Amino acid sequence: MSVSHEEERRIQEIRGSYVLYLPKEWCKAHGVEKGSRVLIRRVGSKLIIEPSHAPRLKTYSDIDMDNYDPISLKHLLIALYVSGAEQIKLTSKKPLSRDTKRQIMSILKLMPGFSIFDEGRNFTVLREVRRGSGLETIVRRVINNARSLFELTISSYSEQNGFTEELEDLDNEIDAIRREAERIFNIMLSNPEIDRDPKYLQRSYVMVQVVRLIERISDHLVAIARLGSNVDNGDKVKIYLVLKDMYKYYVLLDEILRTGIQDPDRRQNGKGERLETLMPSLVNLIESKEKIHEKIYGLGLTRDISAYHITRIYDYITDIAEYLLDMVAMSSFVNYM
Repeated sequence: MSVSHEEERRIQEIRGSYVLYLPKEWCKAHGVEKGSRVLIRRVGSKLIIEPSHAPRLKTYSDIDMDNYDPISLKHLLIALYVSGAEQIKLTSKKPLSRDTKRQIMSILKLMPGFSIFDEGRNFTVLREVRRGSGLETIVRRVINNARSLFELTISSYSEQNGFTEELEDLDNEIDAIRREAERIFNIMLSNPEIDRDPKYLQRSYVMVQVVRLIERISDHLVAIARLGSNVDNGDKVKIYLVLKDMYKYYVLLDEILRTGIQDPDRRQNGKGERLETLMPSLVNLIESKEKIHEKIYGLGLTRDISAYHITRIYDYITDIAEYLLDMVAMSSFVNYM
């Protein structure tokens, strides 16, 4: 990794134009000489200069498949994907079997935007072929999917539907969206082109945390839906009613999220003011935590595990509320130097 240097230089004026001399050692190191072209980007008060011919940093990894069992390989590939790898080469001393190829194809379903780029008898190259959506779009997708999952879970306790394949599909989709969100944010952080607005990075961090929490909510919703077939009718009614209450909180967060993921600087559209008016609802949700816990455990459910999952859902909802308060605070920042 290159070392960062900082120095102060005086601006000169020549024939009515302002001139800044570039450091000679930097020019030599990057092949910049008389007549060379450079890219100049403006980000707020910053000017960023780089050679026009500078190669873009690619992140890749070479993996010896013989060192990993199938489950470990799956987790390693997903970790590399989330970390921002653009290319992964898998090699083996033996020819890749049909089962191994099927395993790789199965793992690729968990890595949105990746595909097999090249392959031979004993290797395969996975490469990013499509960059994911922006974080704002990803947050909207996860909100919609989780809302549908919430509604399906509630209906499984009211209409005797039981656990459905649709619930499983939604949960898997939310997992994939979470991995995509983490990948996009990690690519932002590792990008050597330091051209990100600090406010945007802060908001992006909040959005990724919210996506993670929504994924955890979905896991507990699926767990509750699975328990439905083993719950007696008395408990089913109690769980149905408390889930409906939780859903109201989620709908509130849904509304705030849809407002919050808009650019907070667009105050001419009233977005900033609207976020601030929603702040009391967030505070009330957070401050009600102890009271809601008492209500859940006061239901007298015969299985403690049901109360546990419901409590975790509420706790994650309040965690999201706290992150949204951070977003409200960020929207009040005036300027960055």
